[in-house]
Order: sequence, then C-alpha cells, then structure tokens
Amino acid sequence: MKNSTILCFAFLFFSFSMFANISSSDKEVLVKLYKATNGNEWINKWDLSSSVATWYGVKLQNGKVVSINLSNNNLTGEIPGEIVKLKSLQELNLYKNNISGAIPSDIGNLSELRILNLSFNKLSGNIPNSVCK
Repeated sequence: MKNSTILCFAFLFFSFSMFANISSSDKEVLVKLYKATNGNEWINKWDLSSSVATWYGVKLQNGKVVSINLSNNNLTGEIPGEIVKLKSLQELNLYKNNISGAIPSDIGNLSELRILNLSFNKLSGNIPNSVCK
C-alpha cells in the first residue's frame, strides 16, 4: 500500500511538472497578449507571478501553448503581432471581446492552428490572405 501511494504521488508530481513548464518565448508572448489587451481589466485576470498552467483559458502541452480561449473576457486593445510566435497554437478563441485594430498578417502561417474565432470584436482591415490557405 505504501509503495503504491508513493508511486501515485510521484506520478502526479511528474505529470504536473511536465505540464507546468513552459518555454520562455511562449510565456513572453502570453505576457505581451495580456498587456496589449489590458489584462488588468479582464474578467478572469492572470496572475503573472504564478505558473502559466494556472492562467485562465491557456492550455499547455509539452511546454508549449496549444490553446488560448479568452472568449467574453473583456479584452480591449489589439492582438500583438508576436502571437504568431506560438508555433504550437491549435486554438485561438477571442470571441466576444472589444479587441480593435488589425488581425496580425501572419496569423494564418500558424501551421497547427485549427480554430480561430475572432468574431464579435471591433477589428478593422482585411482578413489576412494567410488565413485563407
């Protein structure tokens, strides 16, 4: 019994460690997104001093950001161009916020991106050609 308990705790610790780590470049992009969209005014704010694994709407896999879902969260400002550095991003859902400005021109070059929902915002300009691939 004791061995199985220790094994269980070791597994949980290893699993948490594996998912809690994030590349510094991915974290930097998330912080830029937070600041560019007035994170202090969000409904579900991020504690930038805590682990990214605890940040609302962010999912990690193997130390990389794979999903950002911040729909209906009072984001304002613009989507930073650095968002295209999240090479493992599969989902970007910023539905129903107050984001303005243009969609980053290279966003469609995120080869893993499967879900892009920017509807019900105040975006301007054209949909980048890279999205229409």
